[in-house]
Amino acid sequence: MSINAISSAMGASVYLRDVNKLTDEIIEKLNNLGIDPNSVQSVSEANAAIKKAEESNQSETDANSQNNGENKELRNKAEDLADKIGVKVSENDTIDDIIDNIKDVIEKMLSYAIDRNDKALYDKFSDYKSDLKDIEADNNGGGYSGIRVFSFMEMIAEQNKFAHGIKSK
Repeated sequence: MSINAISSAMGASVYLRDVNKLTDEIIEKLNNLGIDPNSVQSVSEANAAIKKAEESNQSETDANSQNNGENKELRNKAEDLADKIGVKVSENDTIDDIIDNIKDVIEKMLSYAIDRNDKALYDKFSDYKSDLKDIEADNNGGGYSGIRVFSFMEMIAEQNKFAHGIKSK
């Protein structure tokens, strides 16, 4: 072998070593995805492993968002109601978390309205409570909330009293 051939071979070897050297960014991505950086031999292998892991994570995320039972329209209703009464909602909150936070604020405001004898405030938050009951009913798979059913029953009771000539007190 001539000196030029050996020099060319060494140059190619150094070039391939540098091309296949994993950057700190790639090593960090591999670690974040739970892949051992020592398990890959080249940058192309590392990129393929990263792509595969990210696609797998995306598939799991999509499956979880479909399987967690959250309806996007229902979540939007809950977020709108939360916004009306000043409850902060984060991306990580589930519909149940949002409902619980709204319920806490509504109960406190109704109690405050009663203490202050503020009928307007009480009526406003009673309406919010009714809206919340509808959201809860839809979240639990039902179409009718307890308030709707009781309102219907109260209406029937009033009609019966009127039909029988019974005066309400």
